[in-house]
Amino acid sequence: SVPGEIHVKFNLRAGGEGVWLYDTSARGGGLLDAVVFGPQITDLSLGRLADGTWGLTKPTFGAPNVAQRTGDASTLKLNEWLTDGVTPDFIELYNPDALPVPMAGLALTDHIGGAPARSPVAPLSFIPGHGFFAFTADGDNNSADHANFKLSSDGGQLGLYNPSTGKFLDRTVYGAQVS
Repeated sequence: SVPGEIHVKFNLRAGGEGVWLYDTSARGGGLLDAVVFGPQITDLSLGRLADGTWGLTKPTFGAPNVAQRTGDASTLKLNEWLTDGVTPDFIELYNPDALPVPMAGLALTDHIGGAPARSPVAPLSFIPGHGFFAFTADGDNNSADHANFKLSSDGGQLGLYNPSTGKFLDRTVYGAQVS
């Protein structure tokens, strides 16, 4: 341990969670700051930007944060899915852009016509440039890297939706799946 360094006794999940900073109990223990985030990218960080918001940054230990350029979320594609009743279902997205892309504000769905924004993607969620990210589709709405629905092995629908534009970025209908 180096003098002046502070080490915490927990790890952060790359799939997303939150961090809360509280004042000391001697000063009332009030919440000082917090950030909730979704899936992250290797070798990039989350940092507070000059305007006070959180964003994707280049690691700058002990120096001012430097924003990382990001690409356009409208280029994201559904890439692969699996539902076989044996392994956990998943929905994989692909980013064809060379830059990392923010996924926050988008939504996954298994009901294109009736509930396009069924499973919103968590804030501060990112997918790497020319990269992939798989959401576990197990109905867990408490984990940022999970879709809050399961896939039907009898066939169904999948969509990646942008609620702010009211348009699908990608969608598909699939038939019965086999193990």
